Amino acid sequence: MTIELALKFVAAGPDLARVEPLRRWPSRDTGGIVLGWLTKLVVALSAAGLVAFDGISIATARLSVEDQAAAAAREASRTFQQTRNVQAAYDTAVSTAIEADPLNQVPPATFKAQPDGTVTVVVQRTAATLVLRYIKWIDDWAEVSAAGTGKDLT
Repeated sequence: MTIELALKFVAAGPDLARVEPLRRWPSRDTGGIVLGWLTKLVVALSAAGLVAFDGISIATARLSVEDQAAAAAREASRTFQQTRNVQAAYDTAVSTAIEADPLNQVPPATFKAQPDGTVTVVVQRTAATLVLRYIKWIDDWAEVSAAGTGKDLT
């Protein structure tokens, strides 16, 4: 406590409500530092959120394409074992993959049917992203594909 403030308390006596706080400098704080810091924080969190969304979108697309490739391979294997027709098995794989997600593609060169009924299928898709698709030198990161191998046991 400063001497000046102590003297005000003594001079006020029992009526301490009259004592005003001692100000040394007039306040000119407009909140510019806090506003600048808050703006930077909001921009940084927004950018991090966009990157996180794109990453999660790619990861979930990858996982779903793996499941869809395995399902397409099982269905194609069932058709191949029943008909022994490779084209019919490929058509079944394509229809199963597209039924799971209309954006799925099954390249014909990646389709393989073994004599024992085992079928291998590759399913490809572009993950839905917010930012990644606009950056041309890394937009291929959104391309996901998975190979599925299956054999129908029925």
